[in-house]
Amino acid sequence: GCTYTVGGAPPVFQPSGGTGQVAITPSAGNCTWGAYSSQPWLQVFPLSGTGNGTITYRVFPNFSTSQRTATITAGGQSVTVTQAAN
Repeated sequence: GCTYTVGGAPPVFQPSGGTGQVAITPSAGNCTWGAYSSQPWLQVFPLSGTGNGTITYRVFPNFSTSQRTATITAGGQSVTVTQAAN
């Protein structure tokens, strides 16, 4: 079976949002993976790939007075993205 490593812990984003990247590395070159976000304000792409890859993500502006968090999950591994309150 394939195992995955997801690296590049994202920084805390300002309320205005921004973009970033995380790397996914499978245990073998022919392993496929899927990626998704736990929240609609955190957009990830591509949504799938094969072998080593880079997942780009976009954090939309936070107009709330509360800090928020979401996760990017790829290959069964997750990283947390935090965004400061407005």
